[in-house]
Amino acid sequence: GISALCINPSLCCCAFAITKENGAELARDARIIFEKLGPTYVKLGQMMSVRPDVLPQSALDELAILQ
Repeated sequence: GISALCINPSLCCCAFAITKENGAELARDARIIFEKLGPTYVKLGQMMSVRPDVLPQSALDELAILQ
């Protein structure tokens, strides 16, 4: 899981390397953290869930749960 909480969500993708091996787990952890942080972060997750130019498909699929 993610042991650190990103204060600046725009840095989350840069702070953790997303690979095929850990992509699904990292995406799930990010979604759970966004949910815990509240409605502003859920909205951020929703916006990111439709950005295939920014995130890999595993992250898009997981963040789509926030829709």
